[in-house]
Amino acid sequence: MKKMHSSKTAEEYFASGLAYHNQADFQNACHDYSKVIELNPWYAEAYNNLCCLYYDQRQFDKALEYLNKAIEISPFFSDYYYNRGNVYRHKGYESNEKKSTDMYFCKALADYRESLRLKPNQSFILNIMGDMYIRTEEFDLAYHYYDKMIPVLYPGEDTKNLVLFVDKNNLDAGIDFTAKLIGSGFYLRTAGNPEQGAFIKPENRTDRTVLFFNKLHIGKTIRRHLKTYSDRYELRINRDINPVINRCIEKYGNGMLTHALCHYFNALGNTNSPVQPVSFQLLRDQVVVAGDIGVLHGGIYTSYSGYHDEPSAGTAQIILTARYLEKNGLAFMDFGPLAGCNYKLQLGGKVFDFREFRSLYFNVNNNKGAIYENTRNN
Repeated sequence: MKKMHSSKTAEEYFASGLAYHNQADFQNACHDYSKVIELNPWYAEAYNNLCCLYYDQRQFDKALEYLNKAIEISPFFSDYYYNRGNVYRHKGYESNEKKSTDMYFCKALADYRESLRLKPNQSFILNIMGDMYIRTEEFDLAYHYYDKMIPVLYPGEDTKNLVLFVDKNNLDAGIDFTAKLIGSGFYLRTAGNPEQGAFIKPENRTDRTVLFFNKLHIGKTIRRHLKTYSDRYELRINRDINPVINRCIEKYGNGMLTHALCHYFNALGNTNSPVQPVSFQLLRDQVVVAGDIGVLHGGIYTSYSGYHDEPSAGTAQIILTARYLEKNGLAFMDFGPLAGCNYKLQLGGKVFDFREFRSLYFNVNNNKGAIYENTRNN
């Protein structure tokens, strides 16, 4: 029998490797990217993508091996330095020795600077660098990079109006500042610990995904699911946000719901501010199966994080929450930056840039706060 040989080109292997990569099929993606390199040892993007695969598996040394080769082949491509900076940064996070952490952070910052030199004004890199300097308690340097980031994201805005440093000496100042940012249409992020030093600032992504209730799309499968469980589901809205916060952090970590953010959400709940944190919980047969944490402001609910503990419960919770909000006179549900949550688009969400979103936000009748007075403590 005559042995057959594959006639696939390096480009075809790269395309199939990318398809496997997008499906999170690590083994087949690695195989096809490796075939690319076998056929074309100078294919820098294949080395970079192998780095990304191993980075996702937290095999950082292997990721560095491939990325160093990509940079050797293509030393003027900004993204490769950004990716290597991320690898060094996470090696620093995982190190148990301060000397090693400092070394990896130094290498990461050098790569981020080189990425910025090759392609200036990358706001996400400026944000990362600011966050890193918080970890080393170099707060002036952190502010320096946030000060560079804000004009890129929000032209015409003054950094001092959007970024606030807080520590144990001015904790209360952060409460009003948090309410002011959210009430001005910004999606909030915090970095650091408010007891030692933290920054309150806008999210470093400006897109916002909005669900208008008359555009809510309920597919056949979830429609059948809701019909099946209609007598067994109960949606609750609560003043006590901590059970949902705790479960979100248990499942996904505190990357979004940081210590500082949770602190200020809880603090706002003890004020008369028009911006108020709330949580939604979906119960099936009196057992909580999904939840969402966010803030109400006038006619808008903005979601910050959510979770589900059984299939379809998360989608069901969003649908039932949207119906509840509509019934109580709110204008729309704000999912915040999309960040890859395409199922929210399938539910009818629409993406707006910040300028468009802010116009929507301020055009909403803000005299719609009665929903919060109907909450129950459960």
